[in-house]
Amino acid sequence: SIQLTSSTGEKLEIKDLVISIDIYESLMSPYIKVELGISDAANFLETAPIVGQEKVDMVITEGGKKIKKTFYVASVANYLRANNQASMYTLKLITPEQMMNSLLLVSQSFSGTIDESIDKIVTDYLKSKIAKKDKSVGNYSVIVPNWNPFQAIDWLTRRAINTKKMPYAFYETWKEGFMF
Repeated sequence: SIQLTSSTGEKLEIKDLVISIDIYESLMSPYIKVELGISDAANFLETAPIVGQEKVDMVITEGGKKIKKTFYVASVANYLRANNQASMYTLKLITPEQMMNSLLLVSQSFSGTIDESIDKIVTDYLKSKIAKKDKSVGNYSVIVPNWNPFQAIDWLTRRAINTKKMPYAFYETWKEGFMF
């Protein structure tokens, strides 16, 4: 199921319009990226209308397990008018945490281990949680000076080490969520 809630509050099932789902995960990115390839013969783009920030609820079954995710429309890209009745385009989606990241700034002091500071930023600012978190070593006192949450998390992650002095990564996976 792929349900889009329009800016007017109307819920529309769009799975029949979707011809591709591309999910991008990377250890170098703190969030996933999702793109929906749309083949639109119903003039959906104009009639919905899609202006950005519409909510998209996806339920995908994989191996008997249902994965439910919520996204928001960030942009419409690669628009191509095939003929008078059909068009193709890509809906670029962002996670709720990416939405919060673009709206908030962190200006706060943190003390303790880096994993605790990152956990606090994810919980308090991004309104989310870390699915799997390894403990870092060393106590730190830092002041984050008006950075977006992901910018602060990136800065902290680059300074985190474990008992073997190995570095950490902060990233998101489709199935599990945030990992540190």
